[in-house]
This record gives sequence, structure tokens and C-alpha cells, in this order.
Amino acid sequence: MAAIRKESMSCRAARQFKVSYASAIRWAAAMRERGSFAPLTMRGDTRSRRVEAHADYLLRLHRLEPDLTLAEICARLERARGEKVSPSMIWRFFDRHDIYSVHAKTRKSLGL
Repeated sequence: MAAIRKESMSCRAARQFKVSYASAIRWAAAMRERGSFAPLTMRGDTRSRRVEAHADYLLRLHRLEPDLTLAEICARLERARGEKVSPSMIWRFFDRHDIYSVHAKTRKSLGL
């Protein structure tokens, strides 16, 4: 009987706040389990720190050899610092630092 009462309360809350029943049920579960309706923290990006730790090296490498492709930069980083990363991680690093010439050269070499 208590389960039916809880369910009907969730249904009434869903109608009142104009949300789906599933959302109301999840909010009720959150209140029961955590004591709060607040959303959980989002994890977000956890890998960029690996590349950012080598920012000095990457920026200097780009300044000294601006014609390197992303794959070549990855290889150099692995050889010099022992950090294996993907070209997309390097792409995002340069994007965060507003450096776009690497992108243009890579796109050109790929025929895009």
C-alpha cells in the first residue's frame, strides 16, 4: 500500500511540475538516497590534463616547427616525454589554445 501511495505522489508531482513520471520518480529516489534533489556533478573532461601537463613542450614545438601534422606531434610527444596521446587529443589542445594552423594543415593533408 505504501508503494502505491509513493507512486501516486510521484505522479501528482510530475503533473504539477509538468515533467515525465520517470523524472519525478528519479527525483524522489534522489531525495531518499542522497537527501537532495540537486543533480550529481558531471565528470566532464578527465584526459586533457595529460596533454596540458606538456603544454610548454607542445607550444614550443609548434613555434619551432609549425608544419608538423598532428600525427607527427603525437610521435614527438611520445618520444620526448613518454606520453602516448591520440591526434584528436592534440587537436583539442591546440583548439583550447586558439592555434588553428595545425588544423588547416592536417585537413589539407587529409584532402578535406
